[in-house]
Amino acid sequence: METPQFINRDKLYNEVEKIYEKYREAMEKHLEDFLKLKIDPFKFLFDNKFTNTNFEETVAAEFLYQIEKTKQNALGEFQENILKNCIKGIKEPDQTLKSRYSADIADINGKWIAEVKNKHNTMNYGSAKTVFENLKRYVKDHPNNEAYLVIVIDKNSEFGLWKNDTPNVYKASIDQFLKKITNDDKAFYKLTEQIKEIADEIVKEKGSNILDQNKMIKKIISKLSEQNITKIEDFFKETFKTYLGFDK
Repeated sequence: METPQFINRDKLYNEVEKIYEKYREAMEKHLEDFLKLKIDPFKFLFDNKFTNTNFEETVAAEFLYQIEKTKQNALGEFQENILKNCIKGIKEPDQTLKSRYSADIADINGKWIAEVKNKHNTMNYGSAKTVFENLKRYVKDHPNNEAYLVIVIDKNSEFGLWKNDTPNVYKASIDQFLKKITNDDKAFYKLTEQIKEIADEIVKEKGSNILDQNKMIKKIISKLSEQNITKIEDFFKETFKTYLGFDK
């Protein structure tokens, strides 16, 4: 697909490649943690007993769970970064906008700010109130400007005033937000297509060096076996080996 004019593809490539590196770093870090037994043996016990999995399956599930936490943090940063670094007309806000209004992205011409959330359910009542008050303060200080809460993974496509009695403070799903910013109805769709293309390019470029989590899991199980850790009880004995009663 031809790159839309509103996307800086070189910068987008860099952001996708950063995610690949985050995945690699996460897998390597948690591989080391597993081999050093930096896991919760109680969680491991309950996962094993209450989900009807064998030892190897529980090891795999725990490894993937540990990676998932790191990946989610990286993906939240990615979604914010592609907006402020890769979409023409959007920039990273200056320190004043960040500190006073908690802005994540801003208009290159200074006409709006936005806070970006990964999912619609990442805010509780208190945090949503804080975001709204920050955006409300911005439009009060800048009466001719607009402020947005942008949600990447929303319940539905939406765009409208966050509260009817507060002008210029909007709540928008990312597709509707990018439509307004770029004047392209399919801007978000086109962005996702570019991301998918770049991901394929990176996989092709990395070739045999691409990440293989199945190999990682097999390596973990093999290394644990070398440490004589092949069952749940072994995790408890090793984790608590200096504790009273575990030296038997």
